[in-house]
Amino acid sequence: RTDEFAEALGFKRERLYVKFDEGSLTGTFKDRGAAVVAQLVAEFNRDGYKFKALGGTSTGNLASAIPAAADKIGLKSIVLVHDAHLSEESALVKKAMSFGAYVLVVMHLIQNSMT
Repeated sequence: RTDEFAEALGFKRERLYVKFDEGSLTGTFKDRGAAVVAQLVAEFNRDGYKFKALGGTSTGNLASAIPAAADKIGLKSIVLVHDAHLSEESALVKKAMSFGAYVLVVMHLIQNSMT
């Protein structure tokens, strides 16, 4: 809450909240969802499950959010990326790999793979 800021803007106290996402691991809003999944997996593992990795498909920022979240809880990560998203010297793959991801580049539309 930011009561003083709310008053300065003409709002009532206790009615204004500010979300600050600048401290995320990869600098994207996808970090929040990946962190929630990672937390759930960590809880499952504490309850006796034996998950060893997080994985997913991505055409953008989720490709780095998944491995960043996995690394934070000590798991490996696997990310599938479509080959059409590999411009700019594979920046997407490089960023995912910088967080320890095993990256699979698929030569097929990801949307077709999920049906």
